Amino acid sequence: MSAVVWGQPALFVVGAGGEGLRFRVRAEGGEFGPVVSSLVLAAAQARAIAVAGGTAVVASSAGTVASVRWVDGRFVVVPWGPESWPSRCGRLLSEHGHEEVQGC
Repeated sequence: MSAVVWGQPALFVVGAGGEGLRFRVRAEGGEFGPVVSSLVLAAAQARAIAVAGGTAVVASSAGTVASVRWVDGRFVVVPWGPESWPSRCGRLLSEHGHEEVQGC
């Protein structure tokens, strides 16, 4: 994906291509919110959706997606793709409750 689509310059350089990851979050079935360059902010948005009873979908500019749900007092993060950021997202969520990552 191009930087034009994601709308803001990268704050951190990752990977061999020098492209920084950016994230968008939405409640399942809803519209994606604004682009953010911070996984911490994306995880906080996902946490708010999940704790309210919904399923959050977090998408990265690299094409990886993860869903976040709050089930029986813990966060369940299900990654779709090879990137490592979903497990980092799960660790961030564990700071505010118990965390379980499936599929990693």
